[in-house]
Amino acid sequence: RDWIVDVERRDFTINGLSVDAHGIVHDHVGGLDDIAARRVRFIGDPDKRIAEDYLRILRFFRIHAAFGAGEPDRAGYLACIRARAGLATLSAERVRMEMMKLVVADGAAAATAAMADGGLLLSIFGGVAYIGPFAAMIAAERMLGLKPAAIRRLGALAVAVTEDAKRVATRLRLSNAETKALDSMGHRWWRLAGMDEATAR
Repeated sequence: RDWIVDVERRDFTINGLSVDAHGIVHDHVGGLDDIAARRVRFIGDPDKRIAEDYLRILRFFRIHAAFGAGEPDRAGYLACIRARAGLATLSAERVRMEMMKLVVADGAAAATAAMADGGLLLSIFGGVAYIGPFAAMIAAERMLGLKPAAIRRLGALAVAVTEDAKRVATRLRLSNAETKALDSMGHRWWRLAGMDEATAR
């Protein structure tokens, strides 16, 4: 019974599976069906799960971006929107960790668009998120065969001018090298037009 209680305290149904000493998988929260459907769903009441740790908002979108299919689970999505003010209570380091993983996930474009629609990216960046340029950056990386790069994608998502770079670097407590890269993007994006490839690089 104790392990059932433990399962019910976890965040998502896909994390609520357990295996006993005989190798038998136990699923008391519908995790196997959600894995099959590639659906990220909170265990029990989404509002309660999120209130236990507001980082679960970012984990919801990050895991959906990596493993989910289709639209985010509606009940979970609406609960994340209702709880978005709680993001302000999280340390910059924890937010940074989740965002760096989220932006390089396969489904990052759709996930960040959903976050922007729900007012979540404003809470994280303290400013406008650039969903169109972010999707274009992902498309460009794929066309050029480039490996996804978290800072490059973060720059496309959140930086248009140097003021954006400074704000994002502060809010996510980025390293000096990461801050310098974002600042460079803030200076250089608008200058790329009309350059030859060598100069642009």
